[in-house]
Amino acid sequence: MPELSPQLSFTLEIGGKTLKLGRGSVYRWLSYSGIEASDIQLDTVERAQLPGAFVQSRRVGPRTITITFSVSDKKRTEELRPWLISFFNPYKPGRLKVTRSGVTRVIDFWIAGQPEFVQPNIHDDHLHVTVELLCPDPFFRDEEETVYVYNKLVPLLTFPFNTFKGAGISAGIWRDEFVATLKNDGDVPTGIRCTLYIEDFVINPKISLDDKFIRVLASLNRGDVVEIVTEAGNKTILINGEARHLYDLRSVFFEIPVGQSRLEISADDGAEHMTARFAFARRWLGV
Repeated sequence: MPELSPQLSFTLEIGGKTLKLGRGSVYRWLSYSGIEASDIQLDTVERAQLPGAFVQSRRVGPRTITITFSVSDKKRTEELRPWLISFFNPYKPGRLKVTRSGVTRVIDFWIAGQPEFVQPNIHDDHLHVTVELLCPDPFFRDEEETVYVYNKLVPLLTFPFNTFKGAGISAGIWRDEFVATLKNDGDVPTGIRCTLYIEDFVINPKISLDDKFIRVLASLNRGDVVEIVTEAGNKTILINGEARHLYDLRSVFFEIPVGQSRLEISADDGAEHMTARFAFARRWLGV
């Protein structure tokens, strides 16, 4: 395995503006904390007659990330300082991208607390800025989603190809099972965004994972698009872009567990008239 070059950079995005900290930027990070792990919260109950306690519940709390950086070009301090003050807008959400040794992950945040600007001597000292970020969802995500495309028709042709007169051509084979195999090799389960493309009449499409399922109660026609979203804080069903609460009450908006999963596609009628796209972002404990 080739030796990895130890490089680290941060990119913050707030309100359409971008601030990069690291090599090639006038802003250089000096210190940081919170990107490796977030707070772990345990609830314990003491044993009545025995020593110690037992863990009643556990959860990962919101993540706090603190970054200190400097303006490396001292001559530009008075030019860049007002821009930085404006950039850290507490009324707008932000996104942090962390790249370390070729691995890039992102996380959403809000400005937490007052950004600290330190420059004891405005003539001789570099400006140092410390900012604290609160991440309500404590898990980092992949910058790009993992995407699977499921087609009921498996292509057989490769090009270039040769044939002879009268032989005919087989363009593909039909799948007997409507099952997609997904692999989540992140650190924790993650939500999924499933898009069903309707090619002909379909009644009540359903996606299933083990004993959990989401069944959409709708009669659909050619050209309709159904989107099922199970992401944390954004669990919904969209039909042609419009949010609809048309689902079986037994439905569970499941997450994709760590490891390999088999996701089955079905319908009360017309399942063979659907193709599907599955997308999810793996989630990580840190960078």
